[in-house]
Parts: sequence; C-alpha cells; structure tokens
Amino acid sequence: MSTNEVDAAIAAGNWDLVWSWFDHPNTEALHEDIGRSFRSLPPEEQIPDIEESLRDAEEKRARFEELAKRAIRDREPDELQRALVHCMLQLELSASDYRIRLAELEQQIASRDSPYSG
Repeated sequence: MSTNEVDAAIAAGNWDLVWSWFDHPNTEALHEDIGRSFRSLPPEEQIPDIEESLRDAEEKRARFEELAKRAIRDREPDELQRALVHCMLQLELSASDYRIRLAELEQQIASRDSPYSG
C-alpha cells in the first residue's frame, strides 16, 4: 500500500486499513531499512529532509487536531475520536523525534567543525 493509499484511507476513516498498514511487518522492515540508509548519509544531507518531514508532521498534526476537535464537538463515535487523537499524538511524537535528530546532527556538525575536536 502506498502512502497515498494510506492518506486516502485516513480521509475515508478506514482505520482498520491504516492500522494494518502501520503494523505490517513489511512496513516496519522497510522503515528500518530506509532509516539505516538515511542515517548513514552526512548530516548536511540529512538536515533538509528532516526539516521537511518535521514541517509535514506539524501540518498533519494540526489537521488531525482540527478533525479531533470537530469529532468531539459533533459527538462522533468514541472510536473515531480516539483514533484521531491517537494519530495526532503519533504525529507529535514523530515531530519530537525529528527535532531531537536535528539537534543531534547540528551537534555532530559543530563538533566536527570545532577547532578543539581531535
């Protein structure tokens, strides 16, 4: 399943399909492989992509927050409310991870470029 299909499933409220994609062993393995490959790049090459991912996560988080607020206001089923809040919180965790990784990369660059580094 592509990310466009996952986005479509989210938009349609097909949460079973979304969770099955996230929990699928192939998805998890793919994410791990991509992560290892990406982390092997020099910090300067990682930073722009991580900054873009951070912006994307923050935008999606805001969108889910609005959807969750609307679902709560409109007294949508509890399952939908919980799923929207869960997605919002997962995106916030992702954004936090991106911020941490950016700080680590900036520290690597600063240490490498420091006249005091050995």
